[in-house]
Amino acid sequence: MIPAVQIMSIKYKKGPIKYRKVISPKKVGSKRCSDKKNLSKFIISTALIITGTFTVVSQIAPTIRFFVDKNFTNKYNEFLSPVPNHNQTSSNSTSQTGKFEYQYFSDLFDTLNNSKGTVAGARIPYKYDWSGFFSMSIPSVGIKNIRVTANVDSYNESVYNNVLRNSLAHFKGTDLPADNDDYNLDTNTYIYGHSAASSWARLNKASYEAAFNPLFDINVGDKIYVKFEDKEYSYTVYKTKITKPEDMTTLQGISGKKTLTLMTCAPPGSSLNRLNVIAILD
Repeated sequence: MIPAVQIMSIKYKKGPIKYRKVISPKKVGSKRCSDKKNLSKFIISTALIITGTFTVVSQIAPTIRFFVDKNFTNKYNEFLSPVPNHNQTSSNSTSQTGKFEYQYFSDLFDTLNNSKGTVAGARIPYKYDWSGFFSMSIPSVGIKNIRVTANVDSYNESVYNNVLRNSLAHFKGTDLPADNDDYNLDTNTYIYGHSAASSWARLNKASYEAAFNPLFDINVGDKIYVKFEDKEYSYTVYKTKITKPEDMTTLQGISGKKTLTLMTCAPPGSSLNRLNVIAILD
């Protein structure tokens, strides 16, 4: 008879013991947390990259567009044809230049004072002493009843900078709007205002710091309406013109015509060039 202890030793042979790894619930939770953190970091990083890329592209795209229009298209070389005829048929601009950098107009006025002239030539500009506000609308680019301060002293940088915070500025020394019944001579109403970096302007459309950004979308043939002293004057855009900061020829308009000239910095938010929109009274 075989003892019981011996029988058990025969039945169960000693062999390698296999272990199964048991992961505690606490460790499983940690791993899931880590995966969630990594996913969150990825999503945040991707969002930041996309936002940054969009901001950069939206900032430089209008500048690129401006230079393409300026150098590779006819946008700033087109003329309205035929030219509206009021008193004469000449379309030659009279020439007047001055420095246009730190103080937009100071050196120009020094030149005019030395020659005892005015911006309008050897005559007193129409409504030279008129004070107050008038308004302007350009339906094609979404400008509606924007305020303009008349006869702004553009000798003084602090004066016109203060005005431009709350309105556009009419350059004192140029004419205020007039038709043939008001004034028989040719006139030019010169209005200037700020443009801003396009990304900023989109978020601050109501700010006068970006009041003239829409001018970059204007086209030859578009209408501009000016309300002055209970009269509305209708102008048709004759041409758009890019000039260097020191070129002030557009101050005097077009000989023999009643014109409106709008000016802002170009590209938007840069002082590298000036965009001039020249319109002729209908």
